Amino acid sequence: MLLILGLILIGLVLLFFEIFLPGGILGFLSACCLLGAIVLIFTDYGFLIGLFGAITILFVVLAAIWLQLKWLPKTRPGSAFFLKQVIRSQTNTVTAEDIIGKPARALTVLAPTGKVTVAGKCYEAFSQDGFIEKGTPLRVAGKDTFRIIVEKAE
Repeated sequence: MLLILGLILIGLVLLFFEIFLPGGILGFLSACCLLGAIVLIFTDYGFLIGLFGAITILFVVLAAIWLQLKWLPKTRPGSAFFLKQVIRSQTNTVTAEDIIGKPARALTVLAPTGKVTVAGKCYEAFSQDGFIEKGTPLRVAGKDTFRIIVEKAE
């Protein structure tokens, strides 16, 4: 009985530390300890008590996970491990016909990738001409999947 309780306790402690040290190793060891405890309950006490023990361990594990995800972020030590802000971002969706041939200006150095502005919007760009200084006037030559292709304006 002491071995079963010890395996359950070790499994729950490992599960707790899995939140702080993610990677799955502690979670795997926790699952091994808890499954070992369930097997010992079945072999020592029979099917009915083993089934009750397995269901009880499952509910305890689910309660521990719920506490870690709902209650822990609200505590002072736990708040350091969880994000507090939502990152909002957007992509510039533009068709090739809208920008090819339009004038652009280098916002950063293009070596050969950098940022350019086209019609007041910022885009990631690739330079066909290699290294381009910041502020250089450019022309949009094409569009790649996630960036535009620029060349020096003549």
